[in-house]
Amino acid sequence: MANKKHTIITPIAIHDKHFKRTGGGYNANQVDAFLDALIDDYSDTLDQLIDLKNENYSLKQEIAKLKNQSQTRRVVHSAKTVVAAKAEVTNMVADAQVDFDQLKQDMAKLDAENTAFRTKMAKILADESVEVINDHQTKHQGAVDKTPVSSVNSMEDSVVANLIQADSTETQQPELHPRRSKRSAMTIVFHDHSSKK
Repeated sequence: MANKKHTIITPIAIHDKHFKRTGGGYNANQVDAFLDALIDDYSDTLDQLIDLKNENYSLKQEIAKLKNQSQTRRVVHSAKTVVAAKAEVTNMVADAQVDFDQLKQDMAKLDAENTAFRTKMAKILADESVEVINDHQTKHQGAVDKTPVSSVNSMEDSVVANLIQADSTETQQPELHPRRSKRSAMTIVFHDHSSKK
């Protein structure tokens, strides 16, 4: 089939169309009345088509606008979500910083308490060492202090007297073993002194 070019028939073309008259043709008045009705109906159909096209165009514009608004809303929603997420992260970081600062303060407090405890324990240990040394010194000093001065003096007097007596004895008796006699006298003196205790 050959492609036929479609010609758009307008109401004016229908109105202006003239046909040749032949001997046995249609009634011209009836044909004209029918064509007039066809023209009116066709005109209404064309008007409706134009209105529909305009409405279609308007609807497409509205759809495009709504799409843009939807995209804008999505972008705004995404932006709000991002802002909310950033705010939440900022709050979390701030809370973590507060917890970290509190932890640092607690650690500093514990360090101070630990240092104070160590200092106290070192002082206690030092005091205990000094007390042990003092007790040791006091014990020995007490032993020295228990020996009365009079006993020491009388012991010295006894030693001197015995030495004098030994010297006088040596002049009276023959000296066989002079050193032995002195030792015996001294031994007796110290023995007597120790027996007095």
